[in-house]
Amino acid sequence: VAHWHRGAVDDDSIASIIYRWTGASFAEFQHISNYRASAWEHFEMDGSHYLVVAHGGYLEPDNHMSSKIYRWTGSDFTEFQEITMHQTSHWH
Repeated sequence: VAHWHRGAVDDDSIASIIYRWTGASFAEFQHISNYRASAWEHFEMDGSHYLVVAHGGYLEPDNHMSSKIYRWTGSDFTEFQEITMHQTSHWH
């Protein structure tokens, strides 16, 4: 679940939550800290699973932030790569 912000002024850092299917329902599995996450996408490449987060929202014109790619290790998603972008709202 992508979380935009927690509502406090000037505090847009919050964890997004990854849920895992237990066989009966979805349960919280992993929290990933981010800044104004607007979208998550899953993709598979060469047999590995990845999640990419789009960090969006308004920034001053000269400010850029990194969207991040996380790779599945077999037990959790760990940060794999940062991509510097400006006001990303989603991935295709």
